[in-house]
Amino acid sequence: MKSTEQVILDILGKETCLPTSKVVEKVLRENSGRKREEVLQCLTQLYVDGKLSLTPPRFSKFKSFFLDTAWNTSFWAVMVTCAGYAVQFWIPSQLPWSLLRLPPGLLLLFYMPGRSLLRVIVNGHDPSSLRKYVLEIALSLVLAMLLGLVLNFTPGSLLTAKGQVSIVGLNLALAFAASFTDYREKYSVRMG
Repeated sequence: MKSTEQVILDILGKETCLPTSKVVEKVLRENSGRKREEVLQCLTQLYVDGKLSLTPPRFSKFKSFFLDTAWNTSFWAVMVTCAGYAVQFWIPSQLPWSLLRLPPGLLLLFYMPGRSLLRVIVNGHDPSSLRKYVLEIALSLVLAMLLGLVLNFTPGSLLTAKGQVSIVGLNLALAFAASFTDYREKYSVRMG
């Protein structure tokens, strides 16, 4: 029977870039007699010995990074929230069904725009956790007010479909810009 270290090295010899969780799953699938803790300790020892690199993958093209849901989760979280918000307009608008619109609407208005803009502005220099959340919410409020000001000068109401589409569009545009910044700063082959 192969040692855990040899099994890990064999798996990584076939596929060079795998998340740690996938390596652990494959080792456990190959030999169910091993325990998860044993595999994790072996991975840690391989890292300490310099036989294993635990760096994020490098993508040669933005398209491959953009479509990879494992490494571009922030954009896809915004996309799922926008889709959930859009789908809810086909459900009845009477209570209690109208309450289902609140969670994605609040996220799209008061959190996600600021989070995406902050990722664009200070990508490599993350502030502390509390400061980061306060900045994300404050930036979202400012962006929502600016968007409301712009929409106020156009014909129609803020509560029409135009206002809702503009909020979704703002979120998607900022999330795309944040994804591109992440790719350029962290995952691009040129940065490696």
